[in-house]
Amino acid sequence: MEQGNLNLKLSGVLSSFRSSRTSRDQLLRKMTDLGMGDYVPSATSKHLALRNTLRALFGVDKVKNLPGHANFAVIKTECTADSWAGESRLTVKVGVFGLEFSEDVDIKQEIISRYDRELGYVPPEAVSGMLVEVATKVLGGIPVLSGGGGTYWIPEKSVPAWKAIVKCAEDSSINGRTKVTLFTTVLDDDSVKSVITSLDADIQRDLALIEKEVSTKDMKKNALKNRLKKSDELREKIRSFEKILGKTLEGMHDAVEKTKKHSVVAALQSL
Repeated sequence: MEQGNLNLKLSGVLSSFRSSRTSRDQLLRKMTDLGMGDYVPSATSKHLALRNTLRALFGVDKVKNLPGHANFAVIKTECTADSWAGESRLTVKVGVFGLEFSEDVDIKQEIISRYDRELGYVPPEAVSGMLVEVATKVLGGIPVLSGGGGTYWIPEKSVPAWKAIVKCAEDSSINGRTKVTLFTTVLDDDSVKSVITSLDADIQRDLALIEKEVSTKDMKKNALKNRLKKSDELREKIRSFEKILGKTLEGMHDAVEKTKKHSVVAALQSL
């Protein structure tokens, strides 16, 4: 990987985020207005929607998974200093025509109403996944720190789009806890080298996935086409950063070309 003496200042923002449950309808509408509706994740599954509903109403420690999909028991417990005992108070599962209860409870309608609302939410981890995908795959962002959702460097040209996407996520949060921080920064030579190192790690990770697929899957015509498309997308990503950095990243191009050749050879061998 070539770095050399860069002697340049690179403008952009450092951004990190924390996600919370989000209204999918609102997020989809706002992201569609930006032409990015395809990146909106699916809503919460029935299993998670029922689990979250029961935990919110009865407490995490009183809700237990039962065998089967979306099948839970709410237990009644008795604890002393020397012993613990519990018994099922209520079982709830997702049936063909909605929720099925083992017995009537006073808050049955509240459970049903809350469950219906949960089905329209996007889980926090899925919102974070969307932001990561848009930042790295669409806007040319690079992860610079890991942990706690990560910190990403967004190039200056992509900052307006990132701010619009950030607003979509924050405004669609159910409880207002989705927060994205942005720090305008000019990266010095050492920071730029860190960006290049992160970019190289990102490219190598994607190439490793392609190589793994090449070695484990039958390389039919469509499979080869998909691998070559992924390789070309990585090459375009490298070129976009070369324009930003004003520097040729030959080592990364060579790595992509090597994987591309492996894909072609594997396809020929499978014929």
